[in-house]
Amino acid sequence: MGQISVNACKYPVPLEYRDREVDIYRTGERLFIYDIRTGEKIAEHAVSPIPGSRIQNRVRHHHKEHSQRELKEKLKRLFALDSWSEFVDKNFQMYTRYFRDQYHDALKKFSQGIEREHLKQAIDLCLENRTYSMANLFFNLISELYE
Repeated sequence: MGQISVNACKYPVPLEYRDREVDIYRTGERLFIYDIRTGEKIAEHAVSPIPGSRIQNRVRHHHKEHSQRELKEKLKRLFALDSWSEFVDKNFQMYTRYFRDQYHDALKKFSQGIEREHLKQAIDLCLENRTYSMANLFFNLISELYE
């Protein structure tokens, strides 16, 4: 989970919104958090009367508006490589239960400044060794960069 700060209080948001700009609407008792690009509601919380509070949801929340299959398709569009698409399919098959975690891990590690050729080599190594986790892919990518 990511967090945003509103009036010195920290409120949880899905990890994909950490360090991103969001739209906030606040009433006397409720705080509504929206995706600034799409306008869809991300989260809703009771407003804390105590400044500096860290609001925590006892239940782990996922951004349920997106099904796992939709997340898989979004992830496939991250890179225009056939091997990436194959890797995401294998990752989804192997980690279906934990695919949301894999999705967020991929966004965190691969969404900025990745050289296509290094990524392709790292993916090929993962496919060859049948290691389909995002952590293994990231390890292989780092290894490629420092060889």
